[in-house]
Formats: sequence, C-alpha cells, structure tokens
Amino acid sequence: MRTAEQLADVLQTEADVSDELLNAMERKQESLIYFKADVMADAVDRERSLLNRMRDLELERVTIVADIVSALPAFKDKRGGATVSDVVHYVGGNTGTRLSELAQRIKTVGLRVQHTNQQNRLLLDSSARFIKHTLRILTDDNARQLVDKTI
Repeated sequence: MRTAEQLADVLQTEADVSDELLNAMERKQESLIYFKADVMADAVDRERSLLNRMRDLELERVTIVADIVSALPAFKDKRGGATVSDVVHYVGGNTGTRLSELAQRIKTVGLRVQHTNQQNRLLLDSSARFIKHTLRILTDDNARQLVDKTI
C-alpha cells in the first residue's frame, strides 16, 4: 500500500520539475527575443525531456492517489478518479499540509507555464509573419517597390 508520504515525495519532484520546465520555457522566450537559435534548440530539447518526466510523474501520482483512496470508505462508490485534494481531506498533520502546499505550488507554476507558453506562441507567430513578409519583398511577390525610382 502506498502512503501519503510517498505521494508528497512524488509531488515534490513534480514541483521541482515544473520549476525547471518554466525556466526552460523562459530561456526559449529569451532566445526568441534575442534571436539565439542555439539557445532555443537546447531549451526545446530540455522542455521535451522535462515534459516526458512530468508525464511519468503524473502517472505515478495517479497510481498512488488511487491506491491511497482505495482504502478509504468514502471513495468506495465514487466514480472517476480521486485527486490530491481528496487525499488532503483525509490526511492530517504535517503530511497533509505538505501535500496541500505542493499541490498549490504545482498549480501556480502550471499557470505560469501556460502564460509563458502563450507568450512564446505570440512571439513565434510574430516572427513567422515577419519572415513571410520579408520573403515576399525579397522574391518580388509583393507589389511594393523597394527603392524609389526617382533616386
């Protein structure tokens, strides 16, 4: 039987990986702004690695939560999965507090990751529009004149 302490350890690791993911995304954002392709490639590779780690941790978390609540009478008839918040309800003391704090930390970082991802998407879209516009000018696919003929 898995314990709430094991769940707290997984959440701690998940929170740490979430922080690393946010840092990688911020590095990618900086590389977009300052045109550093080598930094972007490293940041994207790091993101992929961290996202795979997050997926594995999430699966482990779901398994532990299901194992913990399987022993609780209140969840015998509950359909669907239980959450960390459900476990916090039944776990008291320092472990319950730690679980609650870690869950909140992960949620907060998750929101920051979403925001940073949205900003990065806007930067990429803007860059793509700029490149398309520049290519149209350079390939005569645009009606505008590059040089005034009166010069």
